[in-house]
Amino acid sequence: MRLKTIFFLVTLIVVSLLSMGCSQYHKLQKDIPVYSGAHFIKLFRDTSNKQKKHELWSAKAQTNDVSKFYQEKLEDKQWKKEMIIPSPEGNGYALAYVKKDKMLIVLVFARAGKEDETMIDFSVTSLPKSWQKKK
Repeated sequence: MRLKTIFFLVTLIVVSLLSMGCSQYHKLQKDIPVYSGAHFIKLFRDTSNKQKKHELWSAKAQTNDVSKFYQEKLEDKQWKKEMIIPSPEGNGYALAYVKKDKMLIVLVFARAGKEDETMIDFSVTSLPKSWQKKK
């Protein structure tokens, strides 16, 4: 009986490890995949806008690669690009996209003191009413 339990646990661990390479999707917008290899840090609310939530992720990657990934994936999912703003220092990007009545903002920036690590701030909020009239 113990041997079966041990075998079951080992099998469960192996299957879990093998499935770690599968794509993850953002919690706030389920149709957008997370950058491969990114690690979830925290989900938090914006103090200035209680409706807006953020996901904070970290990835061992260059900001240019992460930015290109999100630009391609968002366009694949029919999100309309509103703007892409590179930081003046050249170490990050602000990406703004809209779809129906939602606005999605992805901030991609180098982690301070670690040039090979990128932080990803992913947020979704309702599209401002003033924008909805224009669209």
